[in-house]
Amino acid sequence: MNKKRFGLSLVLAVFVALVPVAGVLADGQVDGEFTIPSAPRDLAVSPDASMTPQQQAEIDVTVTDYDGMSDIDQIEVVLYHSADGSPNGAPLSLSVDAQNIAKMVWDASSGWSLTPAGTTWSLVSGSCSTPTLDAATTTGTWNFALKPGKVATRTDGSAAWRAFAKVTSVTGSETVEGTGSQRVAMNHYQEITITAGGSVDWGNVIPNSDYAANQVTGIGVNYIANGNYAASVMTDASWNTAALGADPANLGDNEFALKANEDTTLVSAVQVDAVGVALNSAGVQTSESGVTESDNTLWLKLGPTFDVGDYAGHITYMMANR
Repeated sequence: MNKKRFGLSLVLAVFVALVPVAGVLADGQVDGEFTIPSAPRDLAVSPDASMTPQQQAEIDVTVTDYDGMSDIDQIEVVLYHSADGSPNGAPLSLSVDAQNIAKMVWDASSGWSLTPAGTTWSLVSGSCSTPTLDAATTTGTWNFALKPGKVATRTDGSAAWRAFAKVTSVTGSETVEGTGSQRVAMNHYQEITITAGGSVDWGNVIPNSDYAANQVTGIGVNYIANGNYAASVMTDASWNTAALGADPANLGDNEFALKANEDTTLVSAVQVDAVGVALNSAGVQTSESGVTESDNTLWLKLGPTFDVGDYAGHITYMMANR
């Protein structure tokens, strides 16, 4: 009896000891990871819809980079004129010029810059801005503030200016680029300067003298325009007590008449009035230095009698877009 109980206990002890050993499983660990891409992912280019030479305009470049703004190294912006308004396929390859193409750069190391240098194009650096440049900020806007040059081509018909941007991350190999959908209108700009002969004096003039006897030449007029223009001239209706004659062919007492030309040819000169008469109706877009007509000439005609004295008035050279 005692023998049997001992044998049974031994078998049970062995059985219990084997149960946990039979249930142990072997395992191995595999490490997993993934990386949010550091390249800029999205880009929006938003220029002002309308720009005027020599007035401040803005182009916003909004970038999304899931790795944060801290690794954005450079942003390039190209503002260019398109004759038919369509985007250019390779704007970065375009050469800058004062009439049609400007390039702007923000660089993490060197800051803001603009070309063409040495022109009337300029960056308004005090108004340019960047977003917070840290790893926590994933979307930010760079604001490029600029003043287009004097002869930035005026948009006529289907023409438009377009804005393109390229964003480069620190590695230099990760970029995103694109052209904004906004068509930009460039408004008309013109500028006129009297460069010589700003004070015209015929000296002593004899009453009843005709144009040929009273000529003053060498009046320089400089025109700057970003599109087609027309040039004209006018004078005051009264010079002291002298009046601009309504009928230059038949002047009355104390009446005068003027003729003008861009050269010294009297036969093709125009009759100057108090409203404005065309000197040149075929002016075209100029360079930044403009076009100077240096031989402008004025001719004076007096009525049969004049009160003794000095007479003074204004002769105004004008220009308008066409």
